[in-house]
Amino acid sequence: NSNHDELYTAVAELRKHIQHREKPGAGSDEQRRVRKALAGCGLPNDDELVVEATKLLRQWEGDNLALRSEARLQNAVRRARKGYKPSVPEAGDLLGSAIA
Repeated sequence: NSNHDELYTAVAELRKHIQHREKPGAGSDEQRRVRKALAGCGLPNDDELVVEATKLLRQWEGDNLALRSEARLQNAVRRARKGYKPSVPEAGDLLGSAIA
């Protein structure tokens, strides 16, 4: 079935991105492809491939959230290292919100 093949291929591509992610958003096209393939595959929720796809999507979401937080914190630290500047008084607030 072509829908099953599409889901299989999409899951394989997303798996590759998850294993080698280093920046927020990496693999976003692949996760969209998995979501679309899941919606159209017609497989039951307990099918092994559907279970794996769902698990990978959850992992991608969690990793993406962590990577975004890390990037936000690194950016705030870089700005704070430059010191206080009257032209950028929100640098401390940015650092505080990145930590929170």
